[in-house]
Amino acid sequence: MLGAIVADGADARGIALLLVLAAIVTVAIAALSFFGELVEGSADAEAGAVYVGLTSLALVLLVISAAVRSNTMPDRTVPALGVSTVVGALVLLALQLAVWTSLRVSREGLLDAMQRLGPDVSERAEASIASEPARSREAA
Repeated sequence: MLGAIVADGADARGIALLLVLAAIVTVAIAALSFFGELVEGSADAEAGAVYVGLTSLALVLLVISAAVRSNTMPDRTVPALGVSTVVGALVLLALQLAVWTSLRVSREGLLDAMQRLGPDVSERAEASIASEPARSREAA
């Protein structure tokens, strides 16, 4: 998808359309895979449905982008809708990555990693974490 945006910037509309079509196939396979896992019961308990929803919305945006791009005359620029939908699909997939990352990274794991870096770093982090509840009570 990022390649399609770059190709748009370089006025390579044919290549951009092919890249969007390839992205449609890839995202469709991912969406069906996430949906299959959800139906099967092996999906991520916390965010399985979120993955299906975000991937499906990204797929819809990519199909809209391909439709807009395929109807653009060769001597004209790609309409803003064609580019905006690709950017929107990228944002949705980035959000999905952020959800996946947030579920995999724990506060304890971060503190363990900081302790391995050195005692100064971990002491400052623990002090910062300990002061968070006090600051939130003062703000309320």
